Amino acid sequence: MKQSIALSAIVLIICLMSIGCDQANGPMEKSGQRADEIIDNIKEGDPALKKKGIGEKAGEEVDETIDNITK
Repeated sequence: MKQSIALSAIVLIICLMSIGCDQANGPMEKSGQRADEIIDNIKEGDPALKKKGIGEKAGEEVDETIDNITK
């Protein structure tokens, strides 16, 4: 009984820590993401400074979330 409670607490703590890590994007993180967007735009043949739409951003967030869950 004590082992299952301890195991559940550890799993809960790990889940909360992994969720909290992705929420804080500092200025360097945002710059890196924008640089990645520019590189992707150039590779796809689009204008370098093309902004992503709401739907595209939402789709990418869903993809990232799925990737993080399956890791």
